[in-house]
Amino acid sequence: GGQAPGQAQGATRVPGIAKVIAVASGKGGVGKSTVSANLACALAKRGARVGLLDCDIYGPSIPLMMGVNERPLVSPEEKLVPLMNHGVKLMSMGFLLEGDQPVIWRGPMIMKTIQQFVMQVDWGTLDYLLVDLPPGTGDAQLTLAQVLDFDGAVVVTTPSPLAFADVVKGIALFDEVDVPVVGVVENMGSVGCLLY
Repeated sequence: GGQAPGQAQGATRVPGIAKVIAVASGKGGVGKSTVSANLACALAKRGARVGLLDCDIYGPSIPLMMGVNERPLVSPEEKLVPLMNHGVKLMSMGFLLEGDQPVIWRGPMIMKTIQQFVMQVDWGTLDYLLVDLPPGTGDAQLTLAQVLDFDGAVVVTTPSPLAFADVVKGIALFDEVDVPVVGVVENMGSVGCLLY
């Protein structure tokens, strides 16, 4: 999709990537990264070319979930070469951190890092790039939505009545930047289901 009216003028469109989909949640601990990993693997199994970008830099869990934990190589063009498993190209801050060191960056530094992640990774040609966002609906998520020019968003929640308010906040966040919410996933119920 092209740039939506509400998105920032500097919105990034990565050449070679057909659709960029955010996977978001109003708060942590609802299984957002699990949904991201499973959705990526399911799309790849159906024959799509899929990339998964782990933007949850405070708690990157995609390396563990996807069974990959090594340093990415750098191409002759000085781009990071994604790692791969289960047919999915992967990039995560977890690949670049030393051990379990905490990330203590703030606002602008985080945004710059994530922009570099997107633009300095040699994704090649993809049908889908799934972006596992940090949990929450604050400035970091809003800025990412403006910078990355998402084609759609999936909001992950749990069956708890308290979680409904977080779903409303998540949908409102994407409405603000004219990104369509293409699904709401209720996770951790007796049966996981697509609600929206």
